[in-house]
Amino acid sequence: EIHERLVGSEMCIRDRIYNFLSGEFGVTDKEKIIERNYDTEEFRKYGFSCQNEEEEDLLAMYKHNKMLHTSELNLTILASENCNFACQYCFDSFNGINIKQSVADDIILYIRKNIRKFTAVNIGWFGGEPLLAAKEIERMSHKILEICHKSSRSMHAQITTNGYLLDVETFKKLLKCNIYSYEITLDGFESDHNKNRPLKNGNGSYNIISVSYTHLRAHETLMN
Repeated sequence: EIHERLVGSEMCIRDRIYNFLSGEFGVTDKEKIIERNYDTEEFRKYGFSCQNEEEEDLLAMYKHNKMLHTSELNLTILASENCNFACQYCFDSFNGINIKQSVADDIILYIRKNIRKFTAVNIGWFGGEPLLAAKEIERMSHKILEICHKSSRSMHAQITTNGYLLDVETFKKLLKCNIYSYEITLDGFESDHNKNRPLKNGNGSYNIISVSYTHLRAHETLMN
């Protein structure tokens, strides 16, 4: 595996290198790569390496601006600054509040004023544990969906959750919010997970998440 600090991530696939940012393949000679310490014309040609730091900085700036000036509006919304877990490795000190209505209204107002600048709206719901603010997510989502519908724009959403509160009824409500992508964390087998990701009261969380996941799989046809 080869990683270039600013230009992007690359992966060696047999004798070919793929640049994830440029989408380019480069055919390589393994002995030549080792001999020249990865500094070849082929690498520079496909954006895998730079001749000097100035060139690298300019290319990094170009890549960054290109990502910023996409035709779609991408938002990550911190729905809750609270969590129902007490993970052993968590570095956050949660303040226990959900997104303020004034902040939510400002986000909705921004989308309403700028919707015609974009071809679509993509939202990532995050936390803390975002489902502690499920009502706020529903309220905001329906307003954003209304704005997108009136402007003939699509809206897609994703949620990162520990899964403990993701029962079937909540899942159905989230689907109505166009939330079709779910990132649920299980930290290994049951004993390891319950040790590393217990509830705040010390109880294990694995079984509830497993049941929720089973129910979701049984209802995933709703997503089609």
